[in-house]
Amino acid sequence: MVPSFVGPMPAFDFLRKFMKFKKKTRRPQPRLDFSEVQGGMAKGDMCQHICRVVNESRLSPRFRLFTVTKTFDANDTQSHPDIAGVSQNLPFSDEKMYNLMDFWLDVRADEGESSREGDFITHMNKNWKQMGSYTATVMSRQHRTFIFSISICGHFARFYRWDRSGCTTSELVDLYNSPEVLAYFLLCYGRLSATDRGFDPTVETATLQEANLLRKAIAQFGEECKEKGRRNVTALQKPSKLESPWSAFIVQAKVAGSMRRLIIGRPFSGDSDSPFGRATKAYLAYDLTDKRLVFLKDSWRKEDAMMTAEGIVYEKLQENEVPSLPVVLSAEDVKHGRKIQKTVTQMFANSKVRPKWLQIAPSAVLKTYVHYRVVQEIVFPLVSATSSREYVQAIRDAIVAIKLAYETGKLLHRDISAWNIMISSTGRGVLNDWDHALDILLCERHPGRTGTWQFLSIGMLAENAKIHEIHDDLESCYWVLLYISFHYFQHSRPHYNIDFFDESSGRKKSGFLMGNDLAGSKIHWTCTPLNNLLHELTIIFQMYQLDAHLPPARIRKEFLEQHALIGKVDVILEHFDRALASNEWPENDALENQRLENPIEFEVEKEYRNTIATIFVTGNDGNAPALSTPVSNVEVQHAETQTVGRPEDDTTIVALHDDTPLPPSKLVQPRRYSLRPRANVNIPGEQQDQTPNVAPRYVTRSRVKLEATRGPTKEATQPRKNEGRSRQINATSKTRPRAARGSSRLFEFGAY
Repeated sequence: MVPSFVGPMPAFDFLRKFMKFKKKTRRPQPRLDFSEVQGGMAKGDMCQHICRVVNESRLSPRFRLFTVTKTFDANDTQSHPDIAGVSQNLPFSDEKMYNLMDFWLDVRADEGESSREGDFITHMNKNWKQMGSYTATVMSRQHRTFIFSISICGHFARFYRWDRSGCTTSELVDLYNSPEVLAYFLLCYGRLSATDRGFDPTVETATLQEANLLRKAIAQFGEECKEKGRRNVTALQKPSKLESPWSAFIVQAKVAGSMRRLIIGRPFSGDSDSPFGRATKAYLAYDLTDKRLVFLKDSWRKEDAMMTAEGIVYEKLQENEVPSLPVVLSAEDVKHGRKIQKTVTQMFANSKVRPKWLQIAPSAVLKTYVHYRVVQEIVFPLVSATSSREYVQAIRDAIVAIKLAYETGKLLHRDISAWNIMISSTGRGVLNDWDHALDILLCERHPGRTGTWQFLSIGMLAENAKIHEIHDDLESCYWVLLYISFHYFQHSRPHYNIDFFDESSGRKKSGFLMGNDLAGSKIHWTCTPLNNLLHELTIIFQMYQLDAHLPPARIRKEFLEQHALIGKVDVILEHFDRALASNEWPENDALENQRLENPIEFEVEKEYRNTIATIFVTGNDGNAPALSTPVSNVEVQHAETQTVGRPEDDTTIVALHDDTPLPPSKLVQPRRYSLRPRANVNIPGEQQDQTPNVAPRYVTRSRVKLEATRGPTKEATQPRKNEGRSRQINATSKTRPRAARGSSRLFEFGAY
């Protein structure tokens, strides 16, 4: 991501623009004294001194500064700002600081990090990520339109104003020679209204009685879903404790021509890692007027002449009688009075008369973002399907919507994913989230690529400048079909490596299609109609990709014919209809997710690649148990690393060796493992009376210490140089960040 910073704005211009500073504003008293902040001062002492000086000054009597030591909330990241500015009316605690803070300060003892002579863009490129993560977390926990922050490096300070377009920063302020500038900031901030401090005025805190209404409605809805056999809806939302001041909120939205008050709790999806961009959050909301649950999507849409607002897209689709759409109750920009909530950072970068102080990264493109809310009737995620037939029917219905939207209105969805194809209460498909839709009558091509990585077509992944076509949406439906089939339905290769879904260039997806594993019947599903459909569609898309691998003179006639047919949606629908007409569909054959989170990745010695191996799992209590739980017949592929499973809370993988007994000296040793999304195997629950030749001496969740016992032969018993009598292997787990938008974390939650 290109840092979207503009600055360095003169400090008093920053105060005048954003904090209502005027020339007649009285000089703040008492004077702030930062003379004790010396070079080499410990960071903790520095934070305590800043808090003491500011709090004793009473420049902002409505707020107090607190040093932050650590966080206890399981949802918090390990990092946190050093100082939090919190309202005097709220009981501050570290574990809820992100929910409570009004603004925050980042403190660094090394003043060299903010040298006046340093280039502004270089400095922002170097330091923005950590500050951006703090801002992103605050804005995901609170209902904000923007937020202020301060960074202090040695005796220099800088002010920041963050919104969804970017961040406006001030010039450096010398706290030794000009402490009154920071004093003015604190004085002005204390006088600002909540709206001027960045809080959304269309949201208010709910009462305990209102929070109870939401909790009871969600509980009742969950029970109804359970009675109907609807899967994966038990964790729709996890409301905070009712006694907390952030447990529930009242959001205003226009429904059926009148303003409604909707009670919401925590969003069940939408934690953004970035302070910039759309920041989509999804909620279950309780309508106080109709006394029922609805779905609320809160986001910041990009204001672009080439992009149509989602509500207008739905209106056009309904006029053209496109089926399989969600029931939209409201979709419009968020207003406070008559004023639409928009970002302002882009105004400086895009101004015709650019300020003299303005610096911005050459590649940064700042856009206007508009606060937007959509209210719909509740539909269910695709993973809640109870059977393979219901799941295939839902995708077929989505393809019909894609076909008619294009034929009647020249609209392309452009974001087909396992989370946008949904299921209605009657079990039919719903194609949701048309916020990325493109009207090709207005703009045939749109700069940039959009969609969910796991389901983008190979062409869109391979070429960022590619024009999005209807074929790309059809191919995305195929990847959704394949993805859910691997995850939720029984097949012959439970350990098959499907990391091609997470690869961003398209090469692995292309390799899968051309590798013939599926088309060549090396993988088959227990459900015959589903298996046949997957094989037929794989051959079709395989043919389509061949023209990218062969020179034109070598493309056979049938390949060209197949390529021409793929653009005709009816060809795809014929395969779906033939499959759905089968009487061999099983009932209730959907399984729990078979591809667990956080697999373990082993490095496998070269001579044991392309072999069949057994994975042994032992207890995680620090002792070597008498029994081990093997995961048998894992295909060790020819690669440096091999994903083979993940440890449960009470298990740790300790050994990998050939299924056929080998001499102890020939054990295949795992040299390391790391945790990452999308595991490839289940760890069976049954235990077998088989003990590996690797005995764990000590096991913890974060570290595995293995000792390989040598065999009885002279060669095996001779210790290697610098090794002693045994070889010890230490492996530390490392977690890879979750994938954007396509994160399977959304599967943990229930209905939209």
